[in-house]
Amino acid sequence: MADVAPSVGFLAEVATAARFRGRGLAERLCRWVSGELVAARGRAALMVDDGNLAAIRVYERIGYRRRAVMASRAV
Repeated sequence: MADVAPSVGFLAEVATAARFRGRGLAERLCRWVSGELVAARGRAALMVDDGNLAAIRVYERIGYRRRAVMASRAV
């Protein structure tokens, strides 16, 4: 969890080791953390790469909805 704004809890750095994938562990953990964030802050958010379809499916099952955002990085 990370602080973004007082009214939004941010879920960050979610990863599942390859040998544990496909068991629903990430979904259960993210569902619980997201519920805690909503209870504490009112809303929850996260960022995921467009190409990470497995993660996107998990987040959508939990109830997250996709919104386009613009991001940039200075090098």
